[in-house]
Amino acid sequence: RWGDLSRYIFLYLSFSKDKMSQRELDIVYRKQVIKYGREYPNFLLVISICFTYASIAPVILPVAAIYFFLASYVYKTQLLHVFFPNYEGGGVMFPTACHRLLVGLICGQLTLIGFLTIKDAYSQATVLFPAVLTTAYFMGYCQRTYVSTCASLTMERARLIDETLSPAVVRTFSANAYRQPVLNEI
Repeated sequence: RWGDLSRYIFLYLSFSKDKMSQRELDIVYRKQVIKYGREYPNFLLVISICFTYASIAPVILPVAAIYFFLASYVYKTQLLHVFFPNYEGGGVMFPTACHRLLVGLICGQLTLIGFLTIKDAYSQATVLFPAVLTTAYFMGYCQRTYVSTCASLTMERARLIDETLSPAVVRTFSANAYRQPVLNEI
């Protein structure tokens, strides 16, 4: 969204900091709340369209790469200067976004198989069918492996809960309970 960033630039160029009170400055330069429900679906829609139509018109891939390059620059600037997080989701939307991304990939693969079938390339379409099954299996694997992890407590909350327990229970915990296994080898 260019609106929030352009608002910030317009206000910066239009209002003089020397002639305004602190209250007026706070109102003019207040940070916006990021609307995750509006931002996530836009990116998922664009990547799903790219997956779907890349097999029919491969010219869409460089256009999509330019779009995501510019979007990363714009959103990085907006997250630093325009938006502020009013809450932390703790990664709750990540499994949903990955699931929808993989559904878009399956749609793109089925589109490619259908396109090859229309062009009478039955052997190529048959060879590509296991890619759909592999993607569906990977989608199930991600659901089984990572969704349960995302639904559990964060390390910070687990540490706070453990610190509030009685000292007898805390003594039974390992000192490396909250360290990553790779760091324990050092």
